[in-house]
Amino acid sequence: MTPEKAIEKLSSLNLKEVSRNTGIPYDRMAKWKQGKGLPKPKDLQQLIDYFNGTTSIKKDADAEKVPGHFEELLRLKDQVIENYKTIVDDKNAIIDMQIAEIQRLKRELAERTQDMDGVSHKKPVPRVKGA
Repeated sequence: MTPEKAIEKLSSLNLKEVSRNTGIPYDRMAKWKQGKGLPKPKDLQQLIDYFNGTTSIKKDADAEKVPGHFEELLRLKDQVIENYKTIVDDKNAIIDMQIAEIQRLKRELAERTQDMDGVSHKKPVPRVKGA
């Protein structure tokens, strides 16, 4: 689709609606309709997509790689989020184990202190491996 054909199609449409749907500023499209310039390649591609056209105006091979790179970035972002969640879960599990060990040591210390004061003569609590 040529820029001229895109402008011709715009003539019969509500520019505010097209602007909302494409992200192209209303005043820019109004200038095109008034004959004060033509759409740049990026805007033209957005219009082509909006009009459900199949013509592509990408100029070089690098431009075609952009969507692929974007998809790869989204995939990597999701992978980083999953890795972060795993790290947080692992850290929370370690913290829970440390809290349990601190509580066990506090109880043991309290019992030993009582034994030393002669207040209580309970047998020491046997240590359980892995607790």
